[in-house]
Amino acid sequence: MADVLSRVLGHSVDYLDTPPGETRATLFAAGVSPWLTDIVMELYESSARGGAARVSAQVSELLGRPPIAFRQFAAGHADAFR
Repeated sequence: MADVLSRVLGHSVDYLDTPPGETRATLFAAGVSPWLTDIVMELYESSARGGAARVSAQVSELLGRPPIAFRQFAAGHADAFR
Protein backbone atom coordinates (compact mmCIF):
# COMPACT_ATOMS: atom_id res chain seq x y z
CA MET A 1 0.00 0.00 0.00
CA ALA A 2 2.84 2.38 0.79
CA ASP A 3 4.38 1.69 -2.62
CA VAL A 4 1.07 2.34 -4.38
CA LEU A 5 0.49 5.56 -2.44
CA SER A 6 4.06 6.68 -3.18
CA ARG A 7 3.41 6.31 -6.91
CA VAL A 8 -0.05 7.91 -6.81
CA LEU A 9 1.00 10.87 -4.65
CA GLY A 10 4.37 11.43 -6.28
CA HIS A 11 6.35 11.33 -3.04
CA SER A 12 7.67 8.65 -0.74
CA VAL A 13 5.24 7.09 1.71
CA ASP A 14 7.01 4.85 4.20
CA TYR A 15 5.50 1.92 6.05
CA LEU A 16 6.60 1.61 9.65
CA ASP A 17 5.80 -1.74 11.23
CA THR A 18 5.35 -1.14 14.94
CA PRO A 19 4.86 -3.79 17.61
CA PRO A 20 1.18 -4.25 18.58
CA GLY A 21 1.77 -3.00 22.14
CA GLU A 22 3.34 0.20 20.84
CA THR A 23 0.50 0.70 18.36
CA ARG A 24 -2.09 0.23 21.12
CA ALA A 25 -0.26 2.70 23.41
CA THR A 26 -0.04 5.27 20.61
CA LEU A 27 -3.77 4.99 19.93
CA PHE A 28 -4.58 5.43 23.62
CA ALA A 29 -2.22 8.40 23.87
CA ALA A 30 -3.98 9.97 20.88
CA GLY A 31 -7.28 9.72 22.75
CA VAL A 32 -8.78 6.84 20.78
CA SER A 33 -11.45 5.11 22.87
CA PRO A 34 -10.73 1.62 24.21
CA TRP A 35 -13.46 -0.03 22.11
CA LEU A 36 -12.20 1.58 18.89
CA THR A 37 -8.60 0.71 19.80
CA ASP A 38 -9.66 -2.93 20.20
CA ILE A 39 -11.27 -2.88 16.74
CA VAL A 40 -8.20 -1.27 15.13
CA MET A 41 -5.97 -3.85 16.80
CA GLU A 42 -8.16 -6.71 15.54
CA LEU A 43 -7.84 -5.32 12.01
CA TYR A 44 -4.08 -4.91 12.50
CA GLU A 45 -3.75 -8.55 13.61
CA SER A 46 -6.03 -9.86 10.84
CA SER A 47 -4.04 -8.01 8.18
CA ALA A 48 -0.75 -9.30 9.62
CA ARG A 49 -2.11 -12.85 9.19
CA GLY A 50 -3.07 -12.15 5.55
CA GLY A 51 -6.73 -11.63 6.32
CA ALA A 52 -7.09 -8.96 3.64
CA ALA A 53 -5.13 -10.80 0.97
CA ARG A 54 -8.06 -12.11 -1.02
CA VAL A 55 -11.32 -10.67 -2.26
CA SER A 56 -14.39 -12.87 -1.85
CA ALA A 57 -17.28 -13.04 -4.30
CA GLN A 58 -19.43 -11.40 -1.63
CA VAL A 59 -17.70 -8.05 -2.24
CA SER A 60 -19.43 -7.74 -5.62
CA GLU A 61 -22.74 -8.75 -4.08
CA LEU A 62 -22.46 -6.17 -1.31
CA LEU A 63 -21.22 -3.33 -3.53
CA GLY A 64 -23.44 -4.10 -6.49
CA ARG A 65 -20.35 -3.78 -8.72
CA PRO A 66 -17.03 -5.55 -9.16
CA PRO A 67 -14.28 -4.67 -6.67
CA ILE A 68 -11.42 -2.43 -7.76
CA ALA A 69 -7.70 -2.68 -7.05
CA PHE A 70 -6.24 -0.54 -4.27
CA ARG A 71 -4.19 1.27 -6.94
CA GLN A 72 -7.40 2.40 -8.64
CA PHE A 73 -8.99 3.40 -5.33
CA ALA A 74 -5.91 5.39 -4.29
CA ALA A 75 -5.74 7.20 -7.64
CA GLY A 76 -9.43 8.08 -7.46
CA HIS A 77 -9.12 9.39 -3.90
CA ALA A 78 -5.59 10.84 -3.99
CA ASP A 79 -6.70 14.16 -2.53
CA ALA A 80 -7.93 12.38 0.60
CA PHE A 81 -4.41 10.99 1.12
CA ARG A 82 -2.68 14.36 0.77
